[in-house]
Amino acid sequence: MSHPESRSNPDRTNWLVVSAACAAGVAAALQIGKASAALPLLRAEFDAGVAAASWYLALASLGAAIFGAVLGLMTTRIGGLRAGVVGLALLALGSLLGPLAGTWTPFIFARLLEAVGMPLVVVAMPALIQSYSIGRARVMAMGFWSAWLPLGVALAMGLSVVMLDQWGWRGLYIACGVLPLLSLAALFVLVRTHAPLPAAARAPEPVESASGAVQRLLRHMPGATVQIYGGVFALFSASYLTVQGFLPSVAVETLSMSITNATLLGGASALLVIPGNLVGSFLLSRGVSARLLLRFGFVVMGVSGATFLTDLFAPALRIAAGCTFTAVAGVVPGVIWALIPQLTAQSRRGSSLTAGVIYQYAGVGQLLGPVLGGLAVQLAGGWSGSAFVVLAASGVAMLLIALPHARIMTVVAEAAPAR
Repeated sequence: MSHPESRSNPDRTNWLVVSAACAAGVAAALQIGKASAALPLLRAEFDAGVAAASWYLALASLGAAIFGAVLGLMTTRIGGLRAGVVGLALLALGSLLGPLAGTWTPFIFARLLEAVGMPLVVVAMPALIQSYSIGRARVMAMGFWSAWLPLGVALAMGLSVVMLDQWGWRGLYIACGVLPLLSLAALFVLVRTHAPLPAAARAPEPVESASGAVQRLLRHMPGATVQIYGGVFALFSASYLTVQGFLPSVAVETLSMSITNATLLGGASALLVIPGNLVGSFLLSRGVSARLLLRFGFVVMGVSGATFLTDLFAPALRIAAGCTFTAVAGVVPGVIWALIPQLTAQSRRGSSLTAGVIYQYAGVGQLLGPVLGGLAVQLAGGWSGSAFVVLAASGVAMLLIALPHARIMTVVAEAAPAR
């Protein structure tokens, strides 16, 4: 792809392109937030039980859980811009088709389109960010990227407060379909008019057969350290989406909140994740141990998440615990996404493939968390059952973080070029 001369210094991070890439992630996360906000209305209209609603929430992560690494390899070959454009287009199509559905089956089909588009965007954007960033600024840029999920969820919650009462869930879904198209246009224009940093340039790769691509994927699969941090991300995702995904429903059914107030609480809790994202990546860039930050995050998540979901406590304490959960939970993805340049350099694999593997694990966690949470709710006969999922995820994560292969250099001055 040819670029006009970049308007930015070729030796400095291009924060304009970084911002556009982060905005694309926010547009993707809208599709998670809208589902959580509209879930009580969707269950009522389609007569969906807790298990069916849990599967609907989890479907957004199905594509990542199955194809994360493959999509990472594909992004390495076709480029972050092309992969991101396709992903944003699929997200827009799925969100705009959903309101046309009259029954549960076509509604789920529209969600499957989003399930393919979301991992394409999430795998492609870190590669673009690394192509337009350098040095310690790259670690911070990835820290800003790590806020894509809470920002998108919070934006969806904010839109839902404005739109659900007047236009219903269909109006919300249409709005969440238009925004990815706007993000697509901005990203395309900015990347086409700004050249990547020279250190990130690479030669085009030859086309190969499907069997050759699978062999190449297996041959270049990142090693134990990347797999461990992927597992940690999976456990985080399972815990976080269990709490955040069910939060409006828990607030309505056990805390006697209106749908409007419940969605406001959901939006506020999503925004609380962002400071944790930024603090985690900042501390990492200043030499604080990644494992120390992750241990802190999971201990607080386990205790506060279980407190929020357990109906033995007073409503005020549960609300405070829910806010604490989301505020501290942001540290975990902030650290892991900021580690992508280091993991890429240490594993000597392309950043798209490394991000793809990490996000595939996250997709598995996002897929299983709400499903296991829903099953636990049914078995326990109440929302308190999902607290066991949160506690178990935190405990297993602590074990993974303690493994020798989880040791990693804290900061690299110049990470490997993005691919």
